[in-house]
Amino acid sequence: MSARPGIGLPFAAFTWAMARLDLNEAGGVPLINDLPVAINGVRVQVRDALAWSKGRLLLATNQGLCLYDLRWGNCQALAPSGLDDEVGIIMRDRAKRVWLAGRGLWLLESESVARPLHPAVPALAEAEVVAMAEAPDGQLALGLMGRGAVILDVPAQMVPAGAEIAGAA
Repeated sequence: MSARPGIGLPFAAFTWAMARLDLNEAGGVPLINDLPVAINGVRVQVRDALAWSKGRLLLATNQGLCLYDLRWGNCQALAPSGLDDEVGIIMRDRAKRVWLAGRGLWLLESESVARPLHPAVPALAEAEVVAMAEAPDGQLALGLMGRGAVILDVPAQMVPAGAEIAGAA
């Protein structure tokens, strides 16, 4: 059985690099290497990461979203229409929908389209989402900076059937 390296963020809020843990199958000490992330040659801060497809991660950075190629170490910028503000949190729910949160809440319908949901939720006006989780009943639990928590039951008409992303991990 081949040990796979682990990829992650070494700090809680953001970092200038991801960390890669190589288990060193030869019996030596495991190695931790920094993986700097750049978009178009400019180094970026990584805020969150999500397994996207084989060999790629979807990253939320201080310069927007990007797809990080684990093999080549490059990050392709994504600018989905409808995404009009900063994203700090990425989450996939049990229905395999990808949620983006930060200074708003969006459903990522494809690599090129993000549906803004925050305009329809008064509690999210001028709010910054700092935590997001899926409750056991499928509702979205959001932690808002300086405002407490909000539990959202997203109506079916706000999230069209088939909004899950084809090919996403």
